[in-house]
Amino acid sequence: MGIETGTKLYISNLDYGVSNDDIKELFSEVGDLKRCSIHYDRSGRSKGTAEVVFSRRADAVAALKRYNNVQLDGKPMKIELIGTNLTTAAPPRVTNGAVVAGAGGRGRTVVMT
Repeated sequence: MGIETGTKLYISNLDYGVSNDDIKELFSEVGDLKRCSIHYDRSGRSKGTAEVVFSRRADAVAALKRYNNVQLDGKPMKIELIGTNLTTAAPPRVTNGAVVAGAGGRGRTVVMT
């Protein structure tokens, strides 16, 4: 299996009624999607989260800026850019003798506003 290219967004706080088609329709307005999928539990219920993979990083960043905290079916979407800056992550900081791993140590870029 090859390495997937593209830039992935993780969307959370979705209403449980939001479908794959809803996500595809909304995010394809911004740019070319490689794929998108809602996450479901074993019984087929939405977990309220989804992944969207854009062909171009610039489109993923535009979608993040356009839709983060925007309401979809009455709930504000929370959007994270996933898998960025993995090779250029900042080294852990030492604060009062405790090591604080960047972005929870999960390789995610966290932007505080």
